[in-house]
Amino acid sequence: FLPARLHDKRRVVHLDLQTARGPRGGYVAFLEKGDGSERERAAPIFGDQLRAWEPGSADGYEMRGGMLPELARRVPHVRYDAITLEFGTVSDIEIVLALRSENQLRFHGGARADHPAHHAMRAAFYPADVRWQRSLLGHAAGIHRRAERLLASS
Repeated sequence: FLPARLHDKRRVVHLDLQTARGPRGGYVAFLEKGDGSERERAAPIFGDQLRAWEPGSADGYEMRGGMLPELARRVPHVRYDAITLEFGTVSDIEIVLALRSENQLRFHGGARADHPAHHAMRAAFYPADVRWQRSLLGHAAGIHRRAERLLASS
């Protein structure tokens, strides 16, 4: 799908928007490693929120099957910058507990829609907090502008 759509493009900025990790109401931007030039382009635009998504870093791990290496192989003429944005919700421990409870329910319990495990999962990934939701939308507008700057950069 993507290689066919990218054959006549020179630059792509891919934003993967996720919720859970990071400071509540804030966000962290993880830069997927490419040829090394991506950090030079992205750091001035994303600033302190930008982190490496590399093994050995506090937030990184060994990634296999990522989109960036595959697209670089299939469409080598495209400069492809991939950034994963994590909008913070609750603590990492609360996320793990919600995931574990939902997993236990799925494999060892009933599938009632009103089960507390389902409510905990939703709260962990999409809090019912209007201030958090507004903050997320505000960040998204700024991130869009930053992505446009990254796309236009040399």
